[in-house]
Amino acid sequence: MTQRRSPRPPPRVPPPAAPTRSRTALLPVVAVAACAAALLTRRPADLEAPRDDVHVDAEPVQRDPVDGPRTPGPLRLPRVELTAPAWSIDLTRCEAPLEGWWFAGRSLDAVRALAREAGGDDALDRAIVTSHGCDADGCLVETTADTLDTLPMPVRNALYRTLAQHPANRVQVFAAHRDVDFGPWSALLPPGPARDALDRLTWRDAWGYRLSDVTRLCAQIPSVDARREALAALARRTSLDPMLTPDRSTDLAPMVRYWSRGNRVSAVREALREAAVTGAPLPVRALLPTHLRERALRFPTPDEQHFDCFATALSFLDPDAWTVAWNAPLADAELRARYAPLAMAEATWGDVLALRSADGALVHLATVVEGDVVFTRNGANLSEPWAFVHLDDLLRTYPFTRAAAWRRRP
Repeated sequence: MTQRRSPRPPPRVPPPAAPTRSRTALLPVVAVAACAAALLTRRPADLEAPRDDVHVDAEPVQRDPVDGPRTPGPLRLPRVELTAPAWSIDLTRCEAPLEGWWFAGRSLDAVRALAREAGGDDALDRAIVTSHGCDADGCLVETTADTLDTLPMPVRNALYRTLAQHPANRVQVFAAHRDVDFGPWSALLPPGPARDALDRLTWRDAWGYRLSDVTRLCAQIPSVDARREALAALARRTSLDPMLTPDRSTDLAPMVRYWSRGNRVSAVREALREAAVTGAPLPVRALLPTHLRERALRFPTPDEQHFDCFATALSFLDPDAWTVAWNAPLADAELRARYAPLAMAEATWGDVLALRSADGALVHLATVVEGDVVFTRNGANLSEPWAFVHLDDLLRTYPFTRAAAWRRRP
């Protein structure tokens, strides 16, 4: 296992104030995990096989591109689904207590009206009336197994979409997510209680399929093995797999300048030239630093889970940062000491995006790839892989945050 070292001391920067713990305040950092070997199971059939054997050595590297126009060149963004390894499936999630529904700014009558308009029946109305606690800030409705198990999907959709708009409702805000294009989780399982439970508890929003009530999912599946199978379905993750697709007519010089940051110019030039000549797409992951290239599009092993978003982003142009034991205040101090703020529109390959909560606390770091595509690892646990995602999807993963760009100083 790689030994982690203490951070080099940057100039002192006062850490942001800790968020307060209340229903009406933003969730504490624990809600987003303080940054809070997978199988590629799907790839578009019309995409030529990429050159997975292309490796771009990281030393000696170029931190800032040479003068001249810089463009990423022709780029495809196929999506792949990553299958979680067995060691990342955590059955203790089945033991989590049920959480209430916090309807911020709504009276009891408003909550009842919302449920009725969504198609809720008399039983749901009675459950709301008999288990609520309302004050000037809103209404808290305590949930029961019966209530959660019997919500029809249209009612669950309406209620959970409303609840997800407030950070106090963690199980809705941070619900499991699956892209619509990959189909529902239940389609991954054979007929049986697990499949039925997934169908029953899934809800939908603009992002895709969602599932919040993991405790009730497990309770409806008698077999431990079947529970594990259902949790494995929920644990799948989606990633982009960016591919550079130059051809013989492509001007490679601007592409070489763009992608050479952090790489040897000659190696990037040769990799792009070969892609242009052969027609085989060049995976952007082949241009990542060595320690990130070998982890891209896969989940961490138990020995790697501590390599979080801070280590991933800050080591992109500084390999020594990979083994630093980062936390949010130290990463923020490093960012302010060795990076400079940058307009979002100017961010390019190797720049850092910092996501902050409303009070300014650093929540997450990611690395810019091109346009709105970033390279990230969401959290420091076994259930989150190193992946390429659109910025909008990253902001959905870390709601109630704002992104700002930073560039490492020469």
